[in-house]
Amino acid sequence: MNNKSQKRIILIITLVVLLLPIACIGLSWLYAEFRLQAALRDGIYSTAEEGMLELISQGYRGIQQVEIDYAGPNWHEGRNPHMWFVTARVWAEQSADGKKPGNKLHDYDYLGSYFLHAKDGWVHMSDGAFPELVGFWMKITGKADFSARIPTIPRQPGSFKRIFP
Repeated sequence: MNNKSQKRIILIITLVVLLLPIACIGLSWLYAEFRLQAALRDGIYSTAEEGMLELISQGYRGIQQVEIDYAGPNWHEGRNPHMWFVTARVWAEQSADGKKPGNKLHDYDYLGSYFLHAKDGWVHMSDGAFPELVGFWMKITGKADFSARIPTIPRQPGSFKRIFP
């Protein structure tokens, strides 16, 4: 192999090593932006609890009772206050797919989902959509709203908000 070929190979390897991380960062930002825009189109809610109730109303028929057990930041130590997790119990006749809620231990479904606080309001972000990645880029690009730092329904035994439709 001659000197010119070696320099070309070194140049190509150097470019790959430099450009691959840049491409990964760019693609993760594009993915997060795409997911956030899709979530904004799907619905903007005034609270994370309102978003959870909307998901429940779409996913269940004959709702008898809903209890939201927790609505607050996903991290206890207070970082990323724009990324909330909401958990709820649902008693209903059936889920949208026709199944009876509950199991052999209890007669309700226990749900949990992420909601991200954007400048326009709260949006739903499913677990499979990498909400932490989307939330990270919201923070970096200034699209996150950090005003809701305190859980509206804290993680305490016996604390919940009962809602009867």
